[in-house]
Amino acid sequence: MVLFRSICRGSKGCKKVGWVQVYGKWYYLDPTTDGSMKTGWVQVHGRWFYLDGNDGGAMKTGWIQVNGRWFYLDAEGAMKTGWVLSNDKWYYLDAEGAMKTGWYQDGEKWFYLDPAAQGAKKLAGLK
Repeated sequence: MVLFRSICRGSKGCKKVGWVQVYGKWYYLDPTTDGSMKTGWVQVHGRWFYLDGNDGGAMKTGWIQVNGRWFYLDAEGAMKTGWVLSNDKWYYLDAEGAMKTGWYQDGEKWFYLDPAAQGAKKLAGLK
């Protein structure tokens, strides 16, 4: 992953854009807007990341709740979809990355994703 690059515009000087790490936290400076810091969901090279506006725009990892829906972001901050193993429990994240609960059909098998267990798979699968 390219972490950052510089853009230069005449007398305005140069700015870093892209991913920048400051005091151990990652931030994304948008190259399409002269390097302004992004917050919320941002897509970079086909992968989705969440930059928390309540944490100064820092990139998040792990489980996050956004607008009442749960998402899982890997160690690099990228949003995951499909089956995810977290803390020895399986979860299913739909195409938008949101955690599913209740009954879910995957191919010919049915799974119960227990809302009381924050969406953890309860049954190994039923035909």
